[in-house]
Amino acid sequence: MTNQVVRLDSVLGPETDALVERLAATPDWDARFDLLDAVLLGRLAWGPAPAPEVDRVWRLLATSARSIPIVGLAEEVSWSRSYLVRRFTQ
Repeated sequence: MTNQVVRLDSVLGPETDALVERLAATPDWDARFDLLDAVLLGRLAWGPAPAPEVDRVWRLLATSARSIPIVGLAEEVSWSRSYLVRRFTQ
């Protein structure tokens, strides 16, 4: 879905309407984002697992306040910068 605009129901399927209603009924933005995070994280289990290198880079980003340059991330997993970008995008 990179560089594409898609309808929400094309991504979330038949549960989209229920999610939109739950989000509308949620009183504040922090709680809305928590709800959305929970739904999206639950969807991750439906897809293929990322390559171990991609998982490693993701964890490094999450624990470093995203302050590691992409070159350093690529070196961490012994990939070129362009290959890391392609795999991370996939």
